[in-house]
Amino acid sequence: MQLINKCIGVLCLVVVVLVTGTASVHGDGEAMVDHHATLPASLEQYYPPVSPAPAYLLAMMSMSQPFSAMVSDALEGDLDHVAGDFDAFRKAYLGAAAMVPEWTDRYPVEPVDRLAEAVATRDMSQIMPAVEAVGAVCHSCHLSTMAPVQHRFHWGRFADIALTDPLSGADVSYARLMLMMETNFSGIGADLAQGQIENARAQFAGFKSRFETFGDACMVCHETERHYYVSDDIDTLIAALESELVKPEVDAARAGELMQLIGRESCSKCHLVHIPAAYAQQAARAHSR
Repeated sequence: MQLINKCIGVLCLVVVVLVTGTASVHGDGEAMVDHHATLPASLEQYYPPVSPAPAYLLAMMSMSQPFSAMVSDALEGDLDHVAGDFDAFRKAYLGAAAMVPEWTDRYPVEPVDRLAEAVATRDMSQIMPAVEAVGAVCHSCHLSTMAPVQHRFHWGRFADIALTDPLSGADVSYARLMLMMETNFSGIGADLAQGQIENARAQFAGFKSRFETFGDACMVCHETERHYYVSDDIDTLIAALESELVKPEVDAARAGELMQLIGRESCSKCHLVHIPAAYAQQAARAHSR
């Protein structure tokens, strides 16, 4: 039981480190990060709040539509429209390349020129290999840049979320309240292992109250009700743990099993989704300071 809770505690503490992007946190909560940047600074001007719309994303779409139309028309044998599709694609391609000077090398002109030559032949045996070569250029860039861009510009920032601790009434950062909740969670198992049942019950009360606060915080970024991680099935597990802890004779092993389930089905799975974005954001922002 003690080993189980040590493992749970270490996992949650590591998560707090990753979400804050810090190896140490000062009293003011400022994270110290030394990761290398993965995104050019010029992208900032093309996304909110600097830009009213995600201009770079829209530029990607302006390339994607005519490129896909070109393939569709070619496969239909509609070669009369393939040339027009290609012209629209090339214009969008060159426009996107000019938006981010740091990524000029990701927009090679040679494959596009070869595609222009292939389209002019109206020969499918030449067009499709040239299309595939240009598609490979797009795919290669997406592999290295799409996820970091999405993490940086399409996800909310945990650092922007201010919460009120339901126990102290103090306004605290998201990371600070998570650390407090983790302390409560680990404290349940530690106190049970030490035979301090009343302390374990008090730790559970703190954990439950803070967990509910985190559930409400989801709506800061999400626009619809959450159906996972803070959902009814997790509430059922937490209620089962509470029922076990209020018994005159607490079954520590059963309590440990329930804690493992909560950690696996709520904490761990939520972390798998959100930590990559939070970590990427911290790395990029630390470099830009």
